[in-house]
Amino acid sequence: MLNPFVGLGVDYEMDGKSSGHVYNYSLAQAKIDGFTVMGEVGLHVGNQTSRYSADVGIEGYLGKREGLAAKAMFGWTF
Repeated sequence: MLNPFVGLGVDYEMDGKSSGHVYNYSLAQAKIDGFTVMGEVGLHVGNQTSRYSADVGIEGYLGKREGLAAKAMFGWTF
């Protein structure tokens, strides 16, 4: 059985900062505070009586983080 799904979310990072060192070199600090809106659309294949299932989908990010991601997940229940 084919079941479409959608998702929407908001992420807010209040005071995100990072730093690091590799050997004797300092890495540039990244400041990641702010809003990101996330959206997802996909398709779930499987039903409650089947031992197998699959999800495929696309995720998008806008705001402080931007980009697209594709995903494929396969499940086997035993």
